[in-house]
Amino acid sequence: MIRLFKRMYARVDAMQRGTMFRLIVSGVLSVAILVAALICSSTATMLHRDGELLVEALKTANSIEKNAVTKELLEQGTVTLGTRVYGSADLATQWTAAFADSGRIERVTEVAAMLLTTQIPAWMPGVFIDDPYTSLSTAATLIVFFNLLVWSGLFLQGTLTILCAICAGALAWWAGERSWAVAALGIPLAMLAFFLSIRIVLTLLDRRLGILAVASTVIKEAMAQRIAVAFAFVALGAIPLLPMTLDASSPLRYQVQTFLSTSLGVSYGVIAVMTLLLGCATVSFEIRDRTAWMTMVKPISRGHWLLGKCLGIVALSSVFLLVATLTTYACLLEVRTRPAQDIFDALAVREEVLVARIGTFPRYVPLPSEQLRAMVEKTVTTDPAIREDLDSGARREQDVKRELAREYQMNWLKQQRSLAPGAEQEYTFYGLSEVKRANTALALRYKFFSGASDSHDLYPVVFIFDGEVGWTDSKFVAAQTNVLPVPPAAIAADGSMKIRIQNVRFDPSAGDGGQFFPGGATIMFDHDGLELMHEEGGFEANLVRAQLVNLCKITFLAMLAVCAASILSFPVAALVCFAIFAAGSIAPFLALSIAEYNIRTEEWAPNAFEFVIRSISSVVEFMLRPFGQAVSTGSLVQGRLVSWWELARAFALIGVGWSVLVFIVGWSAFRRKELAIYSGQGG
Repeated sequence: MIRLFKRMYARVDAMQRGTMFRLIVSGVLSVAILVAALICSSTATMLHRDGELLVEALKTANSIEKNAVTKELLEQGTVTLGTRVYGSADLATQWTAAFADSGRIERVTEVAAMLLTTQIPAWMPGVFIDDPYTSLSTAATLIVFFNLLVWSGLFLQGTLTILCAICAGALAWWAGERSWAVAALGIPLAMLAFFLSIRIVLTLLDRRLGILAVASTVIKEAMAQRIAVAFAFVALGAIPLLPMTLDASSPLRYQVQTFLSTSLGVSYGVIAVMTLLLGCATVSFEIRDRTAWMTMVKPISRGHWLLGKCLGIVALSSVFLLVATLTTYACLLEVRTRPAQDIFDALAVREEVLVARIGTFPRYVPLPSEQLRAMVEKTVTTDPAIREDLDSGARREQDVKRELAREYQMNWLKQQRSLAPGAEQEYTFYGLSEVKRANTALALRYKFFSGASDSHDLYPVVFIFDGEVGWTDSKFVAAQTNVLPVPPAAIAADGSMKIRIQNVRFDPSAGDGGQFFPGGATIMFDHDGLELMHEEGGFEANLVRAQLVNLCKITFLAMLAVCAASILSFPVAALVCFAIFAAGSIAPFLALSIAEYNIRTEEWAPNAFEFVIRSISSVVEFMLRPFGQAVSTGSLVQGRLVSWWELARAFALIGVGWSVLVFIVGWSAFRRKELAIYSGQGG
């Protein structure tokens, strides 16, 4: 039986190398994938048209007037348009929370999307619903993948791997283990994509050029010695298993954020460790074993040899990062389809996490200079303690005035961020003309503190917008981020938006039409506690930019490892590289520690020690600050835009600037290093 299988395998393997076989298989697969994508795309387009009709119908709903649409929605959980019924009785209990005190539905588009889910065909993947073009882009990716599989000679091996993965995933799905099914499919396919990408990279590097030859050799050695395979299996095997570790009882937005943060952190960490170890090992061991000397005999200069080593490691890391990113995104599509706690949880995933947003802060009014100067002069003149310090020479008048001015200015700004019970403050946001022109959805992100800031209590607040938008009352959880949707109509013609915040509670049952009462405690927030967010792009493009920032950092690590190993032995080079990597990663925390570090004593010895420690730490933090600031994963997880400027800055400063500087230092030392000693005997 085994002999028969080997014979059949050899025959099919020989057949897949034929040009006609490859043309037929690639053509059939491409057509099949394209047809399936067109069906999904047309279905998604039809659902989007139905969604627009639902939005128009829901705009007429009013819980106070109790019109026909509202009655059907609240009693039956459905909306009927013509002969089609959207929604179900199971959703009826959720719609009460969707109505504001004004009687209108605050998030019409989102409610329509929830109603539309009942009309989605069971066979259609949910990820293709949000955007009709998603199925087409997925089809293009699959067509490229399978064509590369066919024309690279890995079609037979890939087909067997895919069939085994499908069988294992089907068994797990049949057993009710959805997460295990995703892992059973994801791990083999990720490893297959990794091997396929490596073969493509080796084909691209197969050129008659010294640098490319050295780079190709690095990749071949890493694959032959199973170094890259081991690291790839750890990272690519861990990512599909991460959804199992998520707490299913937590809100869906937290599950998505936890998965994104963990998977991207694991992949970046594993790639960084592999880059440093492989970079130090491939250079130091070749120098130790005199292999490098034999290479230098050929027409390859030392600088080209170092560049080739770095290029090979960067190419391998790029493949690793690409496959890890695709695996993360594929698993993310599964995580986001999990049931949300309520409609607001589902909306938070779409509008706050899987999006690229830009934040705008209100412009606070500083204390006028003349008034500030008068307050400082008055305090300096009338405060007895200050006068005593000035007369005795313990403090300088200039320092005292500077401290007082800073204190008064901070207190003035804090007053603008504080609302006593019943009080009102107005805040103005500027630079929103493009947002108004694009009619982009807005969200007010606020983090307030009130009373004891108990997370189990809800505190009232009222937001008042200019124009026809009017006001809305809300209840917030203190010391936690809350989000309020804001219509673009609230933006004025000059691109500004004024928001008045009142610390009051609205009781609709009191009086005739409701009554306002002062809040129970003072509301306060930090300088970044009030932010207006608007969408600037999609999540996918943001993910690509974030990973490119990580690639710039990995490029620097590769050059650092190669150049360090060309001068030092493997243990010392690895120690130096990991120390720099660790210091660069914790640079923001190091800066905070330096700011808080203080020895309170008048003795000269401890003060001298503090000066030395602070000086060394400050120099290290200053040099490695850009590396620590180039953290794109945090912005991605929070749904914030990773801009092209951030990517260009990381590329120019870390990917090019630092790498070139390290190369110059390493090459200058390496070109003077003696690689071998000729004894003058033999041959």
